[in-house]
Amino acid sequence: MTPQGLGLARRRATDRRAAAAPRQEACLRYAMGKYFDDIADFEHAFDNFRRANELTKCTRPAHQPEAMTRIVDRIIDAEDGEWLRRTRTTPTGSPTGPPSGSERPCS
Repeated sequence: MTPQGLGLARRRATDRRAAAAPRQEACLRYAMGKYFDDIADFEHAFDNFRRANELTKCTRPAHQPEAMTRIVDRIIDAEDGEWLRRTRTTPTGSPTGPPSGSERPCS
């Protein structure tokens, strides 16, 4: 992005800030943060990432530890180690292959 293009993007962001939904502004702020990080303007990058994170917090439901505990407890009650071995995948979704024999939960 050229400096002129960045100036236009900033003006548009400013003009739309009041009207933009928080989720849309958060996406824009993450993109602007990435741009500033790429050009080593870390102060502006940090400001944009911080604002994006603040907006993201506002758009997501509050963390409910008790509800998460109930969900995990239900999974533990319903499934066993064999199910876990069958369903284990890598972050990209591909199977992990045969068990490594390790007793550690992350192999």
